[in-house]
Parts: sequence; structure tokens; C-alpha cells
Amino acid sequence: MLPILGFFIFLINFANGDQEYLHLRVIDPSTLPFLYRLSPGQIGPHFNTTFTSTSLVVTEPPHACELITNTREVNRNIALIIRGGCSFVTKAINAHVAGAVAVIVYDFNRKAVHTFSMIQDDTSRRVQIPCAFMNGKDG
Repeated sequence: MLPILGFFIFLINFANGDQEYLHLRVIDPSTLPFLYRLSPGQIGPHFNTTFTSTSLVVTEPPHACELITNTREVNRNIALIIRGGCSFVTKAINAHVAGAVAVIVYDFNRKAVHTFSMIQDDTSRRVQIPCAFMNGKDG
């Protein structure tokens, strides 16, 4: 079982020209970098809520390509999911079923500097929670 990461976050919309970003601010623990830039997904609703006292929880399994088993920890929190293995839509739907209020997919390749577009897959399934992508240098 993967632990809940011990920090609380909130997300803010930030527009930079034509590109919109979200910023994840770490409040606790103070030893982590203060601010991370995320790219909003093109699936699911927009982030229009500030999440306070919300934990960021690593899903089990980490890729969330199957049903998430640590639902007690994920419920009412933000699911942190590794990129790869299946579509972003599948990951987001599995997180929603587990009770997550939002999803952050991250790239575990520390050399990666590009973000991926979180787009609809070739199914008609619809994502019900906000999603964002964190690139490798931050993931």
C-alpha cells in the first residue's frame, strides 16, 4: 500500500498569453519546492475550485489503468498518477470511481521538459473531475 503524501495543496488558474497553467502550491512539508506548474487537461471540467486541506495521494496501482485499490486514501483527495500504460481518460475515470476530487498525472522521466496534452481518447467516455499534467522535471 502506498502512503498518502503528507502535504496539502491548492490550485490556482494562471494565464500566460494564450497558454493557461495551473499552479500547485505545497504548504506542508515545507522541505518540498514551493510551487509547481501544471498544464490543465483537455478532458473533464476546469479547475474552478481552490483545494485547501486536500491531500495529494499516490494511487495503487500507480498507473491507475485498473480500478484503484486504495480508495479509502484517495476518496475526497487529489489522485496522483504516473503517466503511461493507458489513456488519460481511463486514469481519470478510475480516480473518479475511487472518490478523487481531481487528478494530477505526472511524468516520472526527470529529463522530460515537455508536457503532454491530456485529450479525449477514442471512446465516448466523459471525465467528471478536473485533470492536470505535471512534467518530468517536477514529477
